[in-house]
Amino acid sequence: MFADSDFILALVKEKDCLKNKANKVFEEYKEKIKTSASVMIEIALLCKKFNREVFRTFSDISGMIKIEEEVYNLCLRAATYIDENNLRAYPQRLIGPRVIEEKLNEVYPIRIGS
Repeated sequence: MFADSDFILALVKEKDCLKNKANKVFEEYKEKIKTSASVMIEIALLCKKFNREVFRTFSDISGMIKIEEEVYNLCLRAATYIDENNLRAYPQRLIGPRVIEEKLNEVYPIRIGS
């Protein structure tokens, strides 16, 4: 089962209108839930909007959802890049996960699976 940013944020935020439903789905499928680097990067961008610390949020997520080590390392690099460059989620600065992945490949030329 694939987890998108809304589902994951509902799990980790203290209050969220989807929290009860997300918790029920999580309890039923927790061993089968996976996510992607793009979703994690989107969450990193949204953390500022929700006044959450990115690295703490990633730690919370990795404790619940299985994330491959290479993907998690890519996400940590993305979070560092986002933090260092004070990036925010669209529409404030018109930047999204794909843009971050492209920039990371320029700054940190390590690719998943290489």
